[in-house]
Amino acid sequence: MIAQSLINEGDEAIMASPSFSLYEICVNHMGGKSIKIPLKDNFEHDFEGFVDAITPKTKIIFVCNPNNPTGNIMPKERIDWLLANVPDHVVVMLDEAYYEYAIRNADYPESLDILEKRPNTIILRTLSKVAGLAGIRVGYAISNAEMVGEMTKVKGVFNVNRLAQVAAIAALNDDDHIVKQLTLIMTHYKRSLISVMLGVSDMYHQMLTLYLWTHNQTQKLCLRNYYNVVLSCARASYGDMNHGLA
Repeated sequence: MIAQSLINEGDEAIMASPSFSLYEICVNHMGGKSIKIPLKDNFEHDFEGFVDAITPKTKIIFVCNPNNPTGNIMPKERIDWLLANVPDHVVVMLDEAYYEYAIRNADYPESLDILEKRPNTIILRTLSKVAGLAGIRVGYAISNAEMVGEMTKVKGVFNVNRLAQVAAIAALNDDDHIVKQLTLIMTHYKRSLISVMLGVSDMYHQMLTLYLWTHNQTQKLCLRNYYNVVLSCARASYGDMNHGLA
């Protein structure tokens, strides 16, 4: 809906690479041009590269935070720098599918405060992760009234079915479920990372094999980042381990 509302043929959209693949797909579908800026060596978005890539044709900047598939966040300081250097007429979309998990990091930005100061911003969130409702595909956008009105014009009449709506409303009204889900996922995630690092899981061996044999640089980038996250968690629990994928 965002691409349909904003992108005309020849318009440009800026995004990181790798990042969530649907950005490029939707922009290209509308006849626009996807300007993909490679991640830095530390997997951060290259916001200086974003700003340098802005042209009179730029309509929107996509920021996936935390980024999919690398998982890292862009802290408030870096997001503030980006917003201070992007013209007001360019829409900035903050994709926060993992907001409820990322907000535990003290450096994670509060996007609602950003929207209040910069109305030409779109925030995306979802119930797929935090509420465990991935199969029903319910998410939501937060923006200014004019932007929401434009997106509503292109929204499919039946884009969210009745069952999904009931489930989403129930989840939003059940704080205990959300807290339980957050606790469950965070606990399981930490245990899984440690078990993978210790070689208890076959996933570790598969990941290492893929890294060693793949010639796809994007796959190598993602695998290397995942391995080093695992390494960091293991070090925090078990001390230094001199291994890593360079």
